[in-house]
Amino acid sequence: MKPSEAYRQFNNGEINGTGLMRCVLEYDDFVIPGRPGHAPMDAYFGNEKEKAFHLFEDSGHFEIWERNWEGGALTVGPFSGCNVVPQLAADLDFLTINPDSADVFHYRSHQLADMKKMAASIALEKALHDPAKADRLFGILKNYDQYQMLFRSGGDGAMQLIMAPDDQGRKLIPIFTAEDCFQVWLDQMLPNIQKEAQVPYVLTRKGRDLFAELAGYSTDGIVFNPVGYSRARAFAMPICSLVAKH
Repeated sequence: MKPSEAYRQFNNGEINGTGLMRCVLEYDDFVIPGRPGHAPMDAYFGNEKEKAFHLFEDSGHFEIWERNWEGGALTVGPFSGCNVVPQLAADLDFLTINPDSADVFHYRSHQLADMKKMAASIALEKALHDPAKADRLFGILKNYDQYQMLFRSGGDGAMQLIMAPDDQGRKLIPIFTAEDCFQVWLDQMLPNIQKEAQVPYVLTRKGRDLFAELAGYSTDGIVFNPVGYSRARAFAMPICSLVAKH
């Protein structure tokens, strides 16, 4: 989905702000104003009080902005939103999408921390399904530090991991890469946990610790994001040992 379409859905109440942010970060075809002799990520605009960075979803939106710009800008790209956002300057005031067009919207400096956190999640989600990154996947999985998992209190007082539903009868451990996907899972499971008078436990784990621990589990496998806004990806259990030893 193009960011302009996502923004219209946001204005119509069809998606929330988190959904809009995910669409921006998942989008792979942004173009950036470039200048001769400058790296693409040096394309900042505005002034000392309001430093802005522009992203355009296509050349048509860039041309609308270019008509009012006298700096001789060029377009460079395409870029994925989840690759651009982590590189933005810490002192940025505005990230503007499709400036000067009817589809313009922006993010302010206080929102960039959340954007960068979600960008890391989406970069991992993309790597899970990208054959070109297969040789780097173990390292990417191990170095990620925002995995979320849901446990409940057991009869002996210990925590029990809640397994993912599976139409093939496999016992799969659910692992979530992003807060929005995890929240869908939590909302689904919480009524059952509370009905059984059990206590939910939400844990955030670093990959380095998580896969070393999971390597000792005797179950069928793991599944990333079995519910939520990201495409699910399941692996047999031996991947945990491979990642832990990487």
